[in-house]
Amino acid sequence: MKELAIEFGLSEKKAVKFADYSKNPVEMVIISGKLRKGKKFYLYKLNRKGFKEMPKESHQWVCLEEIKPLEIIELNVDDYIYLCRKATKKDKELFQSLISKFS
Repeated sequence: MKELAIEFGLSEKKAVKFADYSKNPVEMVIISGKLRKGKKFYLYKLNRKGFKEMPKESHQWVCLEEIKPLEIIELNVDDYIYLCRKATKKDKELFQSLISKFS
């Protein structure tokens, strides 16, 4: 989970991306947009208590209660770029099929 949380901090907010769970560690696949090279970002460590996966098997976890971070860690984007890659044609086709599944 830590790598996945880190990957979401590596690209611009407007970037279109998805996580490739078949890789170890999980890879962030960038459909469009750019990495935030040379920037910093923050990883918030949270208590698991109160989080539920919504919807089921979506890898999206939600807590409906207000929580405070246990720890805030400052990280450099450039140290984690190896966790990302540009999308191939096959990746883009997979992404479109995933989007239509959840739309």
